[in-house]
Amino acid sequence: MVKKLDCLPLVGKIVRDFNEKSLKLGYQGIMREILTATGTKLKVFNKNRRLKSILKSEPVIVVSNHPAMTDVVVLTAAQEPREDSFLIISSNFLGMLSNIDNHLIPVHINYRLLDNRDKLNNLLLRIFRKIHSSESLPKEVSHLKNIESINKAASIVKNGGMVSMFPGGGGKKGKWFSGIGYLIKSAMTNRKTKIIMAHLSGTSEWDYFRLIPGVSMIMPQCRVTFSEGESILNYSDMEPKEIVERIKNKYLVWEQSLPKKYRWWERIVNKIPSVPENAYYLARCMVLWIMTRTMS
Repeated sequence: MVKKLDCLPLVGKIVRDFNEKSLKLGYQGIMREILTATGTKLKVFNKNRRLKSILKSEPVIVVSNHPAMTDVVVLTAAQEPREDSFLIISSNFLGMLSNIDNHLIPVHINYRLLDNRDKLNNLLLRIFRKIHSSESLPKEVSHLKNIESINKAASIVKNGGMVSMFPGGGGKKGKWFSGIGYLIKSAMTNRKTKIIMAHLSGTSEWDYFRLIPGVSMIMPQCRVTFSEGESILNYSDMEPKEIVERIKNKYLVWEQSLPKKYRWWERIVNKIPSVPENAYYLARCMVLWIMTRTMS
């Protein structure tokens, strides 16, 4: 039986309400509504008039870090409203707000998450899937579908649209996946394409507790900093794997140049050892369990 968040008691009503509002508010609008509803503050830096124009109407690829799962909401909320905006994201997010699924380009990674060598991650993912079903495909099939997704993303950019992605995946491992290189290489035919870097801070694995009324008052402010737009032609003489290394190194240098301002809560969170990969599934389950028993 397929399980979806919108079928849960109480929580399901919240999900259904957001899903219906998304028809009126649109893709970026509903993400801002989620932040407002949870009392989450968002501050955006370096989004000047020129950058707003790029984000609103030009062909663009946005690359961002990905410290927590709530980055999906925060990054999208910080962008400009446009219909041809898409996000490359784990297929596990499909169906959470079904009316915005058409803005999501899925990558299939469950074959990695269900690696039997990591029994804890395996268990946490299975717990979450008791609440929200997601498709599990063999590695070979997943690889082919992921190629299709990158090709779709490149086609969107070539046709003047915007695609955002988290090329390093979640956490702080430092490795960037090759998809960003193939996306840039394939989208190269649209010479007007810009590449913009985004840096997210203030998010963490603890963010699912923002769903509990009042908790956001003691949580860090979420911040998004954008870089200036860079021409895609700067990578025209490179192969995809070279592109990955070049843009990753550029991102790391730029990231290090940004001012670091932490509030007391962030200082505490930053000193807590990283939770195991995919432990956010357990946090989701905990928050949803609390909400079903405390909300009226």
